[in-house]
Amino acid sequence: MNAKPTLARSRFLPCFVAVLLSAVISAGLLGAVIGLFHSDGIPFGRVVAAERTCRDHAFVSEREECVRRELAGPTRAMIASEPCVAQ
Repeated sequence: MNAKPTLARSRFLPCFVAVLLSAVISAGLLGAVIGLFHSDGIPFGRVVAAERTCRDHAFVSEREECVRRELAGPTRAMIASEPCVAQ
């Protein structure tokens, strides 16, 4: 009888594949969350602020138009205030 119990050794390749797969899945999830927070290139905080500003509109179409105006407003004002450089 053997006094030392021996455990089966796990193979290197299946462990490596599992680690690689979990890293790819976690990177994909992280990328998806980052994508949600920066929808359409607009920081999520600005989107939430615009939705709070427009929450008093009764119809969904009016709210969506209001949110579009709120999000587009500061960007247009900033571009319009930059000096024009002619070359």
